[in-house]
Amino acid sequence: MYINKQIITLLAGVAIVINAFGTKVQDDPVMKAMKYEIDRNASGLKIGDFASPFFIGCMMSDLETLRIEASLGSLYGNKLDYVRRIIPTLFIGDYQNNNNNFMGVEQLYSGKVFVAPYSDNEFLVRTSIWGNLDGLYKKSIEQLEQKKSVLHQKNLSSEETALPDYTVMPSVNIEVPVKRMNLDRKALEKYVCEASAVFRDYPQLTDSRVVISAVNKVVRNYNTENTVVKYPDNSVYIDVYIKGMTPDGQLLENMVANLYRDVSEIPDIDSLKAFCREIGDLFVKVYNAPIINEPYDGPILIEGDAVVTSFIDNFFSGTRNLIARRKTLLSEDLDRYYPYNSKYDDNQLEQMMNKRIISKDLNITSLTGTPVYNGINLVGYYPVDLEGVVPDKEMILVENGILKAMLNGRTPTLKSPVSNGHYHTDRWGMSAGVYPGVVRLSGNNRSSKEELKKRLLNRAKDEGYDYAYILRKKSGNKADELYQVDVKTGKEQLVRGGVINDLNMKSFKRVLGISDKEFVKNMTSGSFQSSFILPETILLGECEIVKDNNLSLVKPFIVPRPD
Repeated sequence: MYINKQIITLLAGVAIVINAFGTKVQDDPVMKAMKYEIDRNASGLKIGDFASPFFIGCMMSDLETLRIEASLGSLYGNKLDYVRRIIPTLFIGDYQNNNNNFMGVEQLYSGKVFVAPYSDNEFLVRTSIWGNLDGLYKKSIEQLEQKKSVLHQKNLSSEETALPDYTVMPSVNIEVPVKRMNLDRKALEKYVCEASAVFRDYPQLTDSRVVISAVNKVVRNYNTENTVVKYPDNSVYIDVYIKGMTPDGQLLENMVANLYRDVSEIPDIDSLKAFCREIGDLFVKVYNAPIINEPYDGPILIEGDAVVTSFIDNFFSGTRNLIARRKTLLSEDLDRYYPYNSKYDDNQLEQMMNKRIISKDLNITSLTGTPVYNGINLVGYYPVDLEGVVPDKEMILVENGILKAMLNGRTPTLKSPVSNGHYHTDRWGMSAGVYPGVVRLSGNNRSSKEELKKRLLNRAKDEGYDYAYILRKKSGNKADELYQVDVKTGKEQLVRGGVINDLNMKSFKRVLGISDKEFVKNMTSGSFQSSFILPETILLGECEIVKDNNLSLVKPFIVPRPD
């Protein structure tokens, strides 16, 4: 049986307790109901010769959501919603062999989250949990039997066979006092309406919205290991969205989203209006910009928002990233129809553990256990993940370009056998998985932005180019804000219609320098809240930029937008 030495140290009946605030389960009727019903089902669920579950857990998210949307100075939508979502986990067998890490047709088409009554009534909460655990237990029996059948047909290595299906961890008790944001509905309506009115001055736009989405969220977790977790996870999202069409018929869209921990942190109305004007002014510049006319394969400077998306796209998206993933066993039917579906494969980047994957001048660190950085509240912070594991305040993922660790939950992989506390639900409590919390990219070869620009132009000139490129915003491989820079004068010309074909993880092996200043970006990656601490500018040695051959041009509106 495969058991990591670190796990042995943690066992021995030890429980981690972080409860400095004196709160207790019995003070919360909802948590009390969860505990009672989960414990009752753990011993009571049994059919014939099939074993009772050895592990049951429930991750609960209570959400009070206020969403207000405005367009051109008028209210577009206003909704206040209350919902309670629960994601249950139930395992039959033992930690070494159970129904985890298996996908059959039933699991493919059945959701795991269920909605429970938004009430403190213990009977209602218990009844909802009871009804859902009963069905989950019966499905888990079928799942385990199917898994056993598939395993009989697989020729797994001894290492894979020895790897447990779920990691043993000590129980924790973490209860943080719930702090509810005061959401002044009328004031927030006025706020977004005033900000959205800014876009009346931009006749090039065909659509524009300003949206504020504020969530008072309480997270609870209880499992049969006696882990008790409760903490607030509030957030406020401000979205600014604009859309228009160029004279030659190219559709342009821009959405900028800013995420905050509390409503007290959002910008004042004058700052938000100024921000909207910046977005509108940039849109006009792109609207009037020429289309890129020839290919380029040379150095490129990425700044601001483009740094964020480039980092996430290459290190926390797709199937080859810094998130550990174990190959999922598939039923015979799924294996027949999805034999090459990479989302069920393991993460092959793990094979590069202790090898260089990016420039030796770069470091990537997880700071998920850190709540504040340089005075900024980090939305990616949480005191404990929803499998009951406390994340480190600092954990090295990549050191001097060498892969040292990957984010993981309690489903072990060969190279990441122990959870480091990164399993949590999305912003809405609708799904759960391993995702980044707080991540910092830093480096050794730091320079000012001005020096990096000079280095960019000199490098491009040495390669025979009359110009270089600065990328400030991208979506996928599309360059949404791209500047062509004259190597002699340094003058920047905004261009449109460009795509970047090879900005990938290997591009970060050819980093020629990063800025000596960094910034914090609170955001949702997918729908999971994360915080990224990144250099303002990164100089890459080589990227290919070409005209988008799939650029779709449509005929413009016959009648212009109303005045």
